[in-house]
Amino acid sequence: MSTTTTVYGLVKHARGDTPWDVEVNADLDTIDAEIARPRIPFNSPTVGDTTTCDLNLARVFVFTVSQATTLAFTNVPSASFAVRIRLLITNGAAFTLTFPGAVTWLSGSSQKFKAAGVDEVEMLTKDAGTTWYASMRAPANLQINGAVAGGIVSINNTALTVASSNDVIIGSTFNSPGNLLIALYINVTDTSSAAGSVLIRAGVGGAIVFKVPKEGGIVTQSAALATTATRGFAYMPTCAGTPTGVPTAETGCAAMVYDTTANKIWFYNGAWRGVVVA
Repeated sequence: MSTTTTVYGLVKHARGDTPWDVEVNADLDTIDAEIARPRIPFNSPTVGDTTTCDLNLARVFVFTVSQATTLAFTNVPSASFAVRIRLLITNGAAFTLTFPGAVTWLSGSSQKFKAAGVDEVEMLTKDAGTTWYASMRAPANLQINGAVAGGIVSINNTALTVASSNDVIIGSTFNSPGNLLIALYINVTDTSSAAGSVLIRAGVGGAIVFKVPKEGGIVTQSAALATTATRGFAYMPTCAGTPTGVPTAETGCAAMVYDTTANKIWFYNGAWRGVVVA
């Protein structure tokens, strides 16, 4: 008696089956359709203290992180084969999700998952699971330096109005009330660079329009402005009248403002001290 394959239902003929031509033709049509329009079976493993992805069952695993869990991978084909799997993970940061020590993130550090939403992780091994190489598809966060606690720069993880398709946007959302937050943090470990090395530099067509030397300070041009220039100036904040507020202290710096009523530049050093501009 004929039987069928588990996944695609292809006929496995028994001795003496008839008519062979009908069954074989049907199977070839099925195989042709799967090659042209593949359907990949997936498995939904049970989420517990350990969530086991059994490669005898599927190559795509779909699950929701409903508690703290550690992933495990079983029945990985031998090192004679390279194997690729995908994880479709919902609410990956809602609880602690731990990947095995065998997982190496191609980004250099583990990725940040969504507390509410879906992430896709692609993984590949060529040594029977001794090492898995993992990457997140369309990660919400680009991790630049995973060695720094919280060292994650979020690129456009909040709704922004983009003025042009050529804009490069770095956006974040401050959603931790009462905490001191930093939208963009750049840190360089410097052991031997020359004086005047630059921490940040921005330019247009090769001309520097803004830079911050490693020693601090701001440089806003690389050449003298023409006397007829209408752009390229450094701008100072203004107020209409004598300033009275006490500026927040910044070590090594003094607050300044331009009084448009009295035409005075004011500096704060324990009190506001001004000089008239002729």
